[in-house]
Amino acid sequence: MKARWWIVGLFGVSWVVARLIANDPVQPSAQIQTPSSRTTLSNSSYPPQPRPTQAPQKPRSTTSENIETRYVSGHRVALRSSPSKNGAILDRLDLGRKVTLLGQENGWSHVRDDLTQRDGWLSSRLLNNEPPKEKREPDKPKPSEPKKVDPPQLPTLTDATIIARIISESISGYPGNCPCPYNRDRAGHKCGGRSAYSRPGGYSPVCYPTDVTRAMIDAFRNAP
Repeated sequence: MKARWWIVGLFGVSWVVARLIANDPVQPSAQIQTPSSRTTLSNSSYPPQPRPTQAPQKPRSTTSENIETRYVSGHRVALRSSPSKNGAILDRLDLGRKVTLLGQENGWSHVRDDLTQRDGWLSSRLLNNEPPKEKREPDKPKPSEPKKVDPPQLPTLTDATIIARIISESISGYPGNCPCPYNRDRAGHKCGGRSAYSRPGGYSPVCYPTDVTRAMIDAFRNAP
């Protein structure tokens, strides 16, 4: 019984104290404070956040914009293994061969042959930015028309030459030995009056220039 009364008494005392505290004007009622919107929270209020690591930059891919193309300007140019005349010859490139420029060093160009995809070194002075111009073949001469060849013109004979020929042909056509007075017979004697020219009738050979007429000259000249 005593224990129960002790419990009741303790409960009563607690209730009185609680009422006094609730009615005390000095003690403000407890309020839950919320942080103001202007309150700046220090960095220590939050656990440190890990900084995002920067992703490694990928190497730029070679595009058509940064490719530098060159053209071989010599014949059988040596593609060497190093930028030196002592470098081993890997290949020989002909005129106009297209290569990709990779770098330059001391007058040498590091290139890649577009045909074989082989890397090597060429002398920079044997490279051009533009392909060589095609050699233009010289115009072939047009076949010339065959020249008209005029028939050879016979030399014009003078009247004196024609007269001499008429007399010669007339004498040679006489069958005997004495066509004209100035000819000689077989015995070597001068024909004189025994000649056919001196005797009327029969053959009438032409013996002297005065015997040749203009008609005879023109007929001889126009003869085919």
